[in-house]
Amino acid sequence: MIRAAAVTECEVAVVVGAGPGLGEALVLRFAAAGMKVAAVSRRGLVPEWNGDGDRIRGYAADATIARQVTTTFGRIIAELGPPDLVVFNVGTWDRASILDISDELFERAWRTGCFAGFLVGRAAAAAMLPILITRANASSADWPEAARAGIRVALMVVFALVPRAEGLPGLFPSAAAAATTEVVPDCALSGAATLLAGQAGTVVLADPSSSPELLYRTGVLTVGSLYHRNVAAFMRLRAAWRSAPSDTMPDAVRATSASLLLFCPTRGRSLLVADLPPDTLLDRLNQGQVPAWLRPIGNDPGSGNVLYEVMP
Repeated sequence: MIRAAAVTECEVAVVVGAGPGLGEALVLRFAAAGMKVAAVSRRGLVPEWNGDGDRIRGYAADATIARQVTTTFGRIIAELGPPDLVVFNVGTWDRASILDISDELFERAWRTGCFAGFLVGRAAAAAMLPILITRANASSADWPEAARAGIRVALMVVFALVPRAEGLPGLFPSAAAAATTEVVPDCALSGAATLLAGQAGTVVLADPSSSPELLYRTGVLTVGSLYHRNVAAFMRLRAAWRSAPSDTMPDAVRATSASLLLFCPTRGRSLLVADLPPDTLLDRLNQGQVPAWLRPIGNDPGSGNVLYEVMP
C-alpha cells in the first residue's frame, strides 16, 4: 500500500484488486470513511454498498498489462482526482512444490503478484510524488533550506527505486512541532482543487515548493518553482515574496502577472527572505499583516491555506 497522508474525507483511494474478500472490504471501508474510491478489477465491478452511490466507481483493468494500468490511473486522476492512497491487492493462489510447479503456473503467479505490483507501484508513485514533495516540505518548514532540498531529492530517489514506500511523510517530522503544543497549519494542498475552483488558467503566486502539487491538482498556472529550468520565473517569484511594504501592488508582484496569491503561515522564516529585515511580503503575511492590495477570497481551515485576490 502506498499512501500520501492519513485517511480523510473527500480524498481519493485506489484499490487495485477490488474483488470479493479483502479487496471489496477495503473499498467499502474507505467509502464509509468518506473517501472517493476507485475499485479496479478485471471486470470493473463495484461492490454492493448501501451508502452514497457516488463514492465508489469501478474501473476494468488487467494489472499485469502496463498500458492498461497507466491508462486506468490516468482515467482515475481525470475523473476523481489524484490518489491519496493506493492499495495493491492482486494475487493468485496455486499450491505446488518447487519440484511439481509448471513453468506456466510459476510465471502466472509471478506476473500477478510481483510484476503487477511493480506496474501499480510505479503508476502510484508517479501520481503521488508531487503531493508527497509538497507535504514533506511543509513538515520540514523549520529545517535549513539545504536540508529541505535534500529531502526533495531523497524522496524522488526513494520513489524511483522503491515501489513500496509506506509512510514516507512520517520520515520528516518537525522537531519544533514535537516540542510544542502549538497548532501549526499543515499547509496540505489536498483541498486546492476546491479552493481554486473556476480559476483555471489564472496565474497564482505561491510557495515555490507548492507548484508541483498545484499544477497537478488544479488548472492554474504558477509563477515559478524549484522543479524546472525556468530560472527567470523563479527569480520573479523570489522578488515578489521579498517585496518591501507598500500600500499599492509592488512592481515585483506586478511583474509576475499573478492575479491570485496562495499563502499558508509557517513557524519559521523562509530562506527566500532570510537575508532581509522581517518586513517582506512573506514575513508580513506570516505575521497576519495583510497589505491593502490583497483581498482574501477563500480559505481552507483544515490546512491553513488562504487565497487572496491581487488588487491592481
